[in-house]
Amino acid sequence: MINNMSIYSILGITHFVLAFLVSIHIIMTKKQDNAAIGWLGIVILSPFLGSLAYFFFGINRIQRKASDLRETRVTAAFAKAPIKIELPLKITSIMQELLILGYKITHQEFIPHTQITPLLNGDNAYPEMLKAIHNSQQSVAFSTYIFSKDAAGLAFLQALSAAQNRGVQVRVLIDDMGNRQNIDRNLKKKGIKTARFLPTSIFKNMSFLNLRNHRKILLVDGQTGFIGGINIRQDNLLKNTPPKATQDIHFKITGPIINQINHVFEEDWWFASNKKISLPKWKAASKKPRTNIYTRVISDGPDIDINKLQWIVLGAINQAKKNIKIITPYFLPNDIICNALQAAALRGVLVEVLIPQKNNIFYMSWAMQANFHKLVAHGLKIYKTQPPFDHSKIFLVDNIWSLIGSPNWDERSFRLNFEISLECLSQNFNAKLQKIFQQKKANAHLVSTAELAKLSPLIKLRNNFTKLFSPYL
Repeated sequence: MINNMSIYSILGITHFVLAFLVSIHIIMTKKQDNAAIGWLGIVILSPFLGSLAYFFFGINRIQRKASDLRETRVTAAFAKAPIKIELPLKITSIMQELLILGYKITHQEFIPHTQITPLLNGDNAYPEMLKAIHNSQQSVAFSTYIFSKDAAGLAFLQALSAAQNRGVQVRVLIDDMGNRQNIDRNLKKKGIKTARFLPTSIFKNMSFLNLRNHRKILLVDGQTGFIGGINIRQDNLLKNTPPKATQDIHFKITGPIINQINHVFEEDWWFASNKKISLPKWKAASKKPRTNIYTRVISDGPDIDINKLQWIVLGAINQAKKNIKIITPYFLPNDIICNALQAAALRGVLVEVLIPQKNNIFYMSWAMQANFHKLVAHGLKIYKTQPPFDHSKIFLVDNIWSLIGSPNWDERSFRLNFEISLECLSQNFNAKLQKIFQQKKANAHLVSTAELAKLSPLIKLRNNFTKLFSPYL
């Protein structure tokens, strides 16, 4: 009996000391009050398990490590950068304010003479990407979240191997979480330089498990680039009618903006491999570009780039005067962004959001639905698009400003993932994306307050409970 009491006393004291130390760390490091309160409750009320969960999922160690490797270089590069917004476009003063906001956040200038071609689904994107790899002469830099070892993945493996055999410098960066099939082993056998972003194992770097490089970048010879939402897997080839068919959109890019995309890949490669590289710079062609889109890269991640994307998105929402159009597979933004969207709708801005009717992650649908009533009640138009599942990501404001790239509208993309976006200023390009938006919206179902009111209390309880975990879904 005494021994048992002694054990319980030791366990109790140990829990108290551990919870006390962990609580100090939470209070000193967590920037969001609700996150801090939530973690405090878990740590205090769940002896040992709460502290263990915080160790794996609550500590953002990447911020310190990334700062050591990147902050000095980035600070030196931009310390003397002036605020310079020179655009030979007739834009409103409000839009000009948004561009200045973006400059102060990203320290990146808007670059003219960009050409962007939207590529719907893998049926259109993969052939263009493979063609660029086949035609490469100097360098191929490829970063992806998922690189499957299926028919689509093997086509890229063969193209990359052929480029390597021609003497092209090929580098492939794959997120560890998305590389479950270990295709990097096949790449290495072909002599291709590869790196895993934030590799984890049971015994090493488990605290990185919740942090992911969600960027999709392909850069060829400094002349052609691709970014967007498409991973490398056969689900994106709709013509083959795969069982888990996935719609998506990617973008082919040419122009001097390539140099800003280069910088993102160079930083990621340095971080993942501890080796510095210098990718080929953009060289202007003799003929003038057919289009003139002004663009700027937004790099976001849980390190020195944290919250950049959220600030840009909030700025765009708050400056909108006419319309906001969003396509996203996961629409679960935090309360700050939700409130901004509701305020925009209340002041007369048409806010339309397209999400999939059937999601590929069932619990995301539950958590998303928990927000619908308040959003619809305040004027947002939420549409559910028909299958197949749509993984596209587009954000449009006032018929001139566009945001494309890899982020979803959820806390993971805004706070935990490494993402890349392209901020675009062009009425013509915006019109092209609006056409895609309208095509997807044509057969979509509008969510109504009457429909939401019919949900049973049990369904509402399920949805609201699932939403509690939204920061980590």
